Amino acid sequence: MKELNWYSTVPSFADFHQLTQDEHFRRVPPTWSIIVTDIVDSTRAIDSGRYKDVNTIGAACVVVAQNAMNRIQFPYVFGGDGATLLVPDSHLAQVRTALQSLANLSRTNFNLTLRIGDVRVDELERMGCVLEVAKFQLAGKQTIALFRGGALAKAEALIKSRSTPNDRTTTQNALDDKSNLDGLSCRWQPIPSLHGRMVTLMVSAISEDTNQTYKHVLMQLDEILGGSMQSAIPLHAQNMRYKGFLELLKDEWRYATRRASRNFVNRFFEIILAVLIFKWRVPIRSINPRAYESKLGAHSDFRKFDEILRMVLDVTPRQLAQITIMLQNLHQSGKIRFGMHESDSALMTCFVYGLNDGEHIHFVDGADGGYALAARQMKSQSTKLF
Repeated sequence: MKELNWYSTVPSFADFHQLTQDEHFRRVPPTWSIIVTDIVDSTRAIDSGRYKDVNTIGAACVVVAQNAMNRIQFPYVFGGDGATLLVPDSHLAQVRTALQSLANLSRTNFNLTLRIGDVRVDELERMGCVLEVAKFQLAGKQTIALFRGGALAKAEALIKSRSTPNDRTTTQNALDDKSNLDGLSCRWQPIPSLHGRMVTLMVSAISEDTNQTYKHVLMQLDEILGGSMQSAIPLHAQNMRYKGFLELLKDEWRYATRRASRNFVNRFFEIILAVLIFKWRVPIRSINPRAYESKLGAHSDFRKFDEILRMVLDVTPRQLAQITIMLQNLHQSGKIRFGMHESDSALMTCFVYGLNDGEHIHFVDGADGGYALAARQMKSQSTKLF
């Protein structure tokens, strides 16, 4: 039980700049495992215009794992075309089963191959890797995990070297009911930029003092953005539009493993209710859609850190030019590798189990490829990972 509740004992902090402070990080227990999921050939799917499908399956990895964990807190990060999860031994089998079922649904209903693999933390420690986790406070009791130490990159490389697209995790022949998608919601249209451009950033410090480098990047971003990254939050209530009923029903059809199930019928009526509230503004009970929408930014992961600084920011063309110059200068001086992707909107995929503060979280990516294409640029800057 102590192992299971370890993450809940990690203290949280609310100033994102403090990710460079050592006191916020805790060593992960050696009996936990890193699970890495990603869409095979995701850039090809994105190039063909299927970036929303890729995002949906990536976010679904978090949702099915959280449901398999019975809502017990655990560290994870959404990466656009997949997710990285940290799971204790006591729940590893359940999470594996849920993800394998999701991989089957992904392949059958989305024609996307989801690769899944895991490595125990103690195995990585024997290779000289360290994994530490901190907890960044969002709204209410909602938090996101921040990672450092180099173990995630090593785990991803190991898993990709050990697996193939024909792994057992992606070749089940029949749909089943073990991928519990309760709470998964992809019901908003792409969110257009208010300031001109949405930029997806990935920054990896390669200097001797990585903390100092990340501190410098964050300070420079604040200065360029007029004093705070809060001004560049990509979610704007005044610009958000809910999808229509038929479009949502078409989406829901692909999430279902059995279309005659009670769960599918419940979600069918939930969609009707949601469209009435969020699209047509029909007053129902005490639900205030505008209040909920105004808090989406505070409940989002538009900035995060998983050994790489990741952000989706709404910026002016002038600010984008300044950010580009700043990152190019740091790269040329040998302090960082970075990737950028520009678009005119952001995508949001949601995990909602209630409308109150702390009961929902919103995964943000840039439209047209976002993190996947920014990662491709960053990888092109160096072929050596370790």
